[in-house]
Amino acid sequence: MAERIRIGLIGCGGISRAHARGYLQSPDLFEVVACCDERRELAEERAQQLNAPVVTTDYRELLGAMMWTP
Repeated sequence: MAERIRIGLIGCGGISRAHARGYLQSPDLFEVVACCDERRELAEERAQQLNAPVVTTDYRELLGAMMWTP
C-alpha cells in the first residue's frame, strides 16, 4: 500500500465536518495527525472523530507534529 497523506486540520468548526467525512471515506489515502482550533473543545471533538493523536490550540504545535516521521 502507498504511504498515506498526513493531514493537519487547522480550524475545526462547521466546514471541518465535510472535510472529516471525506477523510473518513478514504482511510487508505489519508491519516489525520493533528487537529487545531482556538476553541480546544472543537479540536478535541474533531480529533476524536478522526482518531488524531495531537490536539492543540496553537498552529505552530500542529506544524511541529506534522514534521515527525514514524
